Amino acid sequence: MKNTNLIFTALAFVFLSQSKLNAQWIELGGSNGFANTWSSGKINTVAVGRQTNNVFVGGDFGSTSTREVSRYGASTNNWTRAGSFLANGEIFSIAVTQYGTLAGGAFNDANGQHYIAQYTGTDWVQFGTIPKDGWIEKIITDKSNNIYAGINGDSSCVIKLSGSNWVELGGANSMANILSASTKQIFSICADPSNNVYACGSLYAGSGWNRVVKFNGNNWSL
Repeated sequence: MKNTNLIFTALAFVFLSQSKLNAQWIELGGSNGFANTWSSGKINTVAVGRQTNNVFVGGDFGSTSTREVSRYGASTNNWTRAGSFLANGEIFSIAVTQYGTLAGGAFNDANGQHYIAQYTGTDWVQFGTIPKDGWIEKIITDKSNNIYAGINGDSSCVIKLSGSNWVELGGANSMANILSASTKQIFSICADPSNNVYACGSLYAGSGWNRVVKFNGNNWSL
């Protein structure tokens, strides 16, 4: 279930102080906080730049017809719009990768197809074509900088960036092969230090219980 808590001015976004003796939460940006850029909405996802320490935030804020990504600049201590995203649907996941910042969610292109967006530094562009249509629930990277995304739709699956294309993880040995025909929905994905990929959510197999599934580089298993 998505986080539907409204963002209030005093609790827009916070960082934990590194001091263990006097730990306290402070609003990121201080008087230039998140609420100065967006007066209302909700945050679904947060990602931090590996080298710049810029913070990217996505969710359900912007106008009634578009959504945006907000960026906190560590050097300026300010929140600004990260380009003109202008997505027509909610943003669920942001990841900072070797290809820059990527975003996914329930937005689609002019043809009605969902896609993953890439931030160029000034604008957002479509990043490859996903093999199955559906909203992007989660984008992650593993230890070797491989990029994966979890898709939910008529047939939920995990995809991987291969060159300039997105392909279903497992190919003929897809996740669907070990799950029943019941409704499936991925809530989250992650990778371990050995680059095994895991997915969890409403993933039914046989008995109908929710499951965690694992991809070991060749096959999915419960």
